[in-house]
Amino acid sequence: MRATEAVGLFAAMVTAAGEAAPARTSLVLVRDGQPASSIVIAKEATRSAQFAACELRWHLRQITGAEVPIVRDDEPVSGTRILVGESAALGSQNASFQPQEYLIRFLPDTLVLMGRDKEDRGVVKYGPAPDAAALETWPSLWDEQGTMYAVYDFL
Repeated sequence: MRATEAVGLFAAMVTAAGEAAPARTSLVLVRDGQPASSIVIAKEATRSAQFAACELRWHLRQITGAEVPIVRDDEPVSGTRILVGESAALGSQNASFQPQEYLIRFLPDTLVLMGRDKEDRGVVKYGPAPDAAALETWPSLWDEQGTMYAVYDFL
């Protein structure tokens, strides 16, 4: 099935269910190779949220060539906000989710990517060629990592 057929099928299913089509929200993350957004994480983000923000930035750079900045939620933000993990801006906490549950939400000038994460707020070291010490700072495969699932699903 081609992508356009799949989109048409989804739209038909929504219409058949009797629900109004969702309002369209346009969010610009990168424009002309320059960042038009900021990735925002909590001042004391979980390791999962920190890692998810780094992964999102790396993939956006691979796709667009732009280096989208990662900022803490107590710092100034320019352009579209990409909220990764818990956010003081929305008053949202990952404890309100079921294990491994996540959310992707489009709001005016804001993209929300968050989920249930392990309550581990250590510092993540992220780089193109991580050494063993850096890998030890990454979330474990067995940790709750809903925010990472939200980012990967979005990508």
